[in-house]
Amino acid sequence: MTINHIKRFQLLLILMILLTGCPHGYKYNQGFLPTSPVNLEDFNTEYDDYNPSSPTYGTTFPLLFSSNRKSQGAQYDIVSEIFEIWFDRDDGTITAGRAVYNPYDEDEFLIRNMVPPTINTPYNELGPYIIDYYSLYSNYNDIYYKKYLIFYANDQSGNLDIRYTLNHNPADDSSVVFIPPEPVTFLNSDYNEAYPCLDLELNRIYYCTYQNGDFDYDQIGIPGGISKNFSDYGTETVQIRGAKYSNENLGMNFGKMSKPKRLYIKDVPPGYPKTDVLCFEYADQVPKGFVVDRKTMLEKSLKGPLERILEGLGWNWNDFNPSMVTFADMDFEDAPQEETKEPPKEKPPVDKTPLPKKIILDW
Repeated sequence: MTINHIKRFQLLLILMILLTGCPHGYKYNQGFLPTSPVNLEDFNTEYDDYNPSSPTYGTTFPLLFSSNRKSQGAQYDIVSEIFEIWFDRDDGTITAGRAVYNPYDEDEFLIRNMVPPTINTPYNELGPYIIDYYSLYSNYNDIYYKKYLIFYANDQSGNLDIRYTLNHNPADDSSVVFIPPEPVTFLNSDYNEAYPCLDLELNRIYYCTYQNGDFDYDQIGIPGGISKNFSDYGTETVQIRGAKYSNENLGMNFGKMSKPKRLYIKDVPPGYPKTDVLCFEYADQVPKGFVVDRKTMLEKSLKGPLERILEGLGWNWNDFNPSMVTFADMDFEDAPQEETKEPPKEKPPVDKTPLPKKIILDW
């Protein structure tokens, strides 16, 4: 057998092995996510572990969450982990959990480990939210490499306040040190503010608050359409009732093909007929003095749709509820007539639940 014949035979043998092992490339070219939530056992403990920061896209990324593990069930601190998820295209398995240390990512691990010592105090830290500067500015300039902005809530003042820290220093691109936390003063009040997050466009911040005040009607108004003339509706829907009220009392001209938003109303200002609903197109069309029925708005816009989703996950509405600051605490329920502020406590009490909370990965 000549050398050329040997080379051809070796090449043929290699091709046979490759084609036999992977007749169409990888054995699993398409993955299927689990249909039920998965317990992230790598991160959970016998204590309460919850409020994880929203994960970003990618195989490895930081995960911040609240836990009372260090105080053995007393106050909450922020814990930092590196989360990793991968799909094995040979056996079709999906694995998620704590990332294995990688020397090439040493700087990233060191930065993540700097966060908890920077923001944790003897008080409670809740609801962390982290975003990198690449995403914040949609710019992959090197000056934003390994730079992060972090929001969270802290109750050192006696009530929850939103605070932030970051490690982007325009005067020193090489610095990765996080600045001492500062309050987000334009969001905070004498009441509780917590659980901040940014929208997909990164130009608006959402958070929970217990303070009374005006709502952004454009944001909370429930959209709805009017597909035909009012007289053609056999049963008058809530959208039609709201549109009629606004036509008759607010100078609107809603009719067929209109698409107004609606608000559920608890009380009206002097001079206006009573109503439980009104419609508007622009927020400034709603006169001052109309009191929004926050409980009904919550039920119609959030609770109802979410209950259908939660039911499929085997949960109920009561499970969708932070232990320290509930929706009722955040003024979705009626606020008491008189508020009595307690003086700041060194370690404010936290609500306890019989079973520890666990971080759940919802696919």
